[in-house]
Formats: sequence, C-alpha cells, structure tokens
Amino acid sequence: MGESKMIRNWRDIVKDREFVVFFLTLVPLAYYGIQFYLPFHSFAEGYSIVISTSIFLLNWNSRKIAPNNLFMILGIGLLFSAILDTFHMLNYYGMGVFSFSNEKNYPTQFWIAARFMQVLTFVIAPLFFRRESVVKYFFPFALIYSVISIYTIFTGTYPDCFVPETGLTKFKIYSEISINALVIVSFLLFRKMRNDIDSRSLNCLYYSLIALFISEAAFMTYTDVYDVRNLVGHIFKIISAFFVYRGVLQLSLSEPLAVIFRSAKEEQDRLGVEKNNLQKELLTHISYLNLYKKALDASSIFVVTDKEGVIEYVNDAFLKISQFDRNELIGKTHRVVNSGHHDLPYFENLWQTITAGEIWSGETKNRAKDGTEYWVWGIIVPFKNEHGKIEKFVSVRQDITESKKQREKMIQLEKLSAVGELSAKILHDTMNPLSIIKSSTMLLRRNILNKEYERLDETIDYIDQSADRIQDLFSSLRENLARKNSVNTVDGSVKLSIHKIIDSSILYFKEDPRFSTPVIEIENNTNPDHFVLGKQFQLVQVFLNLLNNSYDEIKGFDDRWIKVRSEVQGLSLVIHFSDCGARVSSEIAKKMFDSFFTTKGEKEGTGLGLAICREILHQMKGHIEINKRSENMEFLIKLPLYIE
Repeated sequence: MGESKMIRNWRDIVKDREFVVFFLTLVPLAYYGIQFYLPFHSFAEGYSIVISTSIFLLNWNSRKIAPNNLFMILGIGLLFSAILDTFHMLNYYGMGVFSFSNEKNYPTQFWIAARFMQVLTFVIAPLFFRRESVVKYFFPFALIYSVISIYTIFTGTYPDCFVPETGLTKFKIYSEISINALVIVSFLLFRKMRNDIDSRSLNCLYYSLIALFISEAAFMTYTDVYDVRNLVGHIFKIISAFFVYRGVLQLSLSEPLAVIFRSAKEEQDRLGVEKNNLQKELLTHISYLNLYKKALDASSIFVVTDKEGVIEYVNDAFLKISQFDRNELIGKTHRVVNSGHHDLPYFENLWQTITAGEIWSGETKNRAKDGTEYWVWGIIVPFKNEHGKIEKFVSVRQDITESKKQREKMIQLEKLSAVGELSAKILHDTMNPLSIIKSSTMLLRRNILNKEYERLDETIDYIDQSADRIQDLFSSLRENLARKNSVNTVDGSVKLSIHKIIDSSILYFKEDPRFSTPVIEIENNTNPDHFVLGKQFQLVQVFLNLLNNSYDEIKGFDDRWIKVRSEVQGLSLVIHFSDCGARVSSEIAKKMFDSFFTTKGEKEGTGLGLAICREILHQMKGHIEINKRSENMEFLIKLPLYIE
C-alpha cells in the first residue's frame, strides 16, 4: 500500500535540519526541567507566549494580502491565550509575583482558561474563516472572555481547579476532557480544509493538535504542580507551539512572501517587456508626429505662443509668407505683422474668445516685412495645463490671399450687376413721370388758352410731383455710381426711416417686370418712428436682395406672402423679414451667408447676394441671421437704433 500524504510530509519534516535540532534540544531541556522545574516552566510558557504573539502580529500586519481570515483568527485567539498563559506563568508556585494569589490553584485556573481560549480558536477558525465579518466579532469575544476569566479568577468566583490537600478537582479533570474533545473536533474540521491551505501547513496544524491532545491528557492525572506528568505536559506544549510556528509562520507566511517576491520579479520582467513595447510604440508615434509636422509645415502656417501671445515657435511656412527671420519673430507678438486693417473690437473679440478657453476662427489681414499685405484664415486653440489654466495658444492658418482677391472681384461684379439692374429700373421708372409731365404741359397750354386758371395749380402740382420722382430716382443712381466701395465705408450716413426704406424697396421690386407675375402679397408692418443711421442705397440693396430671394423660393406657392415688421430690443432695432416658405435646414443655414453658396441653379444665382447683405449690415454695426424658432423662413436683421 502506498504511503499517506501525512506520513510523507512527516518524513519531509524529519529531514528538515531545524526539526532535528529542535527535538534534540528537547532532551537536555527535559533533563534540566527535572532538576530545575520552575525555570523550565517559565521557559516553556515563555516559548509558547512568544510564538503566539508573533503569529498575531505578523498576521495582523499582512491581513490586507491574506487570501482568507484563517490565520488572522488563529492569531487573535493565540494572542489572548498567550495573555492568560502569562498570568498562569506569573502566578505559578514559587514565582512570588502576586503575593495575594493562591500559588497552586490560580495558575491551574489560568491554564484551563487559556486552553479553552486556544481550542475554541482552533474550532472557530476552520468553521468561519471565509466570512469577512468574523474578525470584527471574534476579537471583542476573545477580549471579553479573557477579561471575565481574569476577573473571576482573582475574585475567587472561578471554579477551583487544584486543592493542595486533594490535588486536581473534578472541574479541572472534566475541563481537560472537554478541551481534548474540542481538539478532536478541531482536527476533523481542519481535515475538511485540505483544498484550502497548503498541505504542509495543514499537517503541521495536525501535529500541533496531536501534541496538544497528549499535553492535556498528561495534565489530567498529576498530583503536584512539580511532578513528572506536569513536566511531560509542558514538553508537549512546547512541541505543539513548535508545529504551530512551522505551520503558520514559516510555511504560511515565509513561503507566501517568497511567492510574492517571485511574483514581483515576474511582474518586474513583465513590466520590462511592456516598457520595451511602450518605447517601440512611442517611437512609432514620434515618427507619425514627424510626418504630421512635415504635412503641416507643407500646407499650413503654424505658430505657438505663450498665454500672453508672445511667439515661442513658428514653422517655415510663416517665415516664408511674412518674410521675417525666425529670430525676428521669437519673443515678439503678432503686432510685427499687424496690417492695421482690423479695428480694436476685432482683436477684443479674438482675445475674449481664446482667454475663455474657446476656439477662435476667422480671417485676418497681415502685412509682410516688405510691406505687402496678405490674407489668412485660421483657428487659434487654447491649451491648458493639468490645473486647467491656459498655458499656450496654437494657431493654424491657411493663405487665402488669392481666393480673397477672386472673391473681391466677384463681389465687384455683383455690385455692378446690381447697379445695372437698379439703373434699368430707374430708367424704366422715369418714363411714367415724363409721360405725366408731357401730358401736364399739354393740359397746361389748354387751360391757359381756355382761361381755365382755377385748374392751373392742380396741373402744376402733377408736374412738380413727377419732376421730384425723377430727381429722387437719379439721386439714388448718382449715389451708387459715386460710391467707390459701398461695403467698406459708412461715410455720409444719414438718419433713415426703416419704414420708408422698406417701402422704397417694395416699390422697386414691384416695378421690375420680372417679378410682376405671379403677384405676391407684401406687408410692410414696420414702425414709421423707427430710425437707423446708414446709407439709403445700401439698405435698399439689402432688402431688394431679400425680396428677390423670397420671390424665387415662393413663386410656385398658391398662397404667396412676404411680411416685414420691426421691434425695439434695448438699443437695437430688430427687423423680421419672413415669407410663406419653409425654414431651411440647420446644415444649409450654416452656409447661407458664405460667399458663392447658393441653393439656386448655376444660371439663377451667384451665391454672393446674402454675403454682400451681411457685409453691408456689418459695416453698419449690425448683423443678419436666420430665426431658428420660426416655422417659416424668417431673417432677423439687427441694427443699432438711432436715438436723437
């Protein structure tokens, strides 16, 4: 038959040098105990007290890494049994530490109290070691048990265990029998833990319980506290403590620590491999960043500044377009390329945006070192540190000088086209008043010949009104032709009634034969008392463009209407220009004011009308937008209110 694991483990232990030295030491120790029992007794108790206390301290400090509560429960129980063993040792006959104590009964009582604490620990540990809360309840239980035992022993209420005249009491003997019964229960409970702890540790606990069982059996029959059976019981107590030390301290703590160190070494090796992989990945990312930098340098102007706007880095593209050397730019601000084209509010808006942590985008006109001007479109991105404070600004720009020139040419062509259309309207409109003047002069001659003098004033009024109409029409034309740049100047601005401006725009619109059919109902509900500061021709151009666009969109509708109304909001005048068409989508709304964007066909629109409207209103310190809350198509035009 094959050997059991327990026997094989016993043979392994016997081969252990420490085990051999320990058992060889017991022989002279036993001989010394026969000669000098009291020092031997103090050594035996001190040995078990030191081991029990060490088990508690080590398990308490390693509780966070322990896989379960088994050894922590053992450590707590052995600590309080060691406290009771200390009282047993100090009260032992011949020690003389406590003068009031019964030197043979008190140490025996403390012995029984300590052994009950010890075996209860060996029963509770295998039963409840998987429960997280067991330590929280077991520690106060062991403390209360120990305090009550000490109190009852010193107050004389604890049952007697040894009487000098008769020896051991029945309570002592029955207690030893009960303790050994609990030892057997504990042994069986630990047998069920074969899959939970290391087999060598478990076997050491078996040997410890066996030694404890023999020790308690020896303490059932002695008649004097110094006799040989008492000495044998303490020898086996030392053996029991030794196996607890081997099972709990050496095997269950020392070897796991070795495992931890081995795991740490494996983790260190793994981290080393991971470090190498990260370094390779970092080098890959750096190579990609270099590619990104090359692509960025080839296509964009790239600048990095500190939080005050002082330039820290520029790429070659910026050097090329600005014609400055790098040392002429580093440490300076963008004032070195300021063209003077933009006003103070432009830069205030830029700085308010980026210092608020938001991204700014827009067009900027700069001046190169040789004085030539160039346009760029770009974004400025704020970068924050770990505390959320802005640390740097990074700007990426594109040279749009050529596209800007082409756009300006297209705008000028659009303006000339608008002037041509308006001139045709004015020439067309002069024919009616000229016809009235001609007819009125013929009527005037007839009135004079017929001496109908009472009708002269009426006829002259017709002539004056027609002449005034022609004068107004040509004044508008002369203003447009004399104007060099209707968008970029507000010189000659006058007080204008928004109601009259809308009326004039509607009049020009209706007199254009292209818009005569189908008929569209137009309501001018603006307030005649609402005034703005600007140029009449510019505002007429804005509203004519809106009227034209609305006509193109709604001419196919059955119910066709355009409505215009105005309201005052604070110091601003808001003009609502709406028609019966549906509001455009948000995607289209974002692009409607961009140059060259049109929803019409290529032959019907240039995509510049609304862009020009926006620039005209911008020069008047106003703006135009689409009302996102309206179901119909509605433009909101906001202008500074003119106040006397």
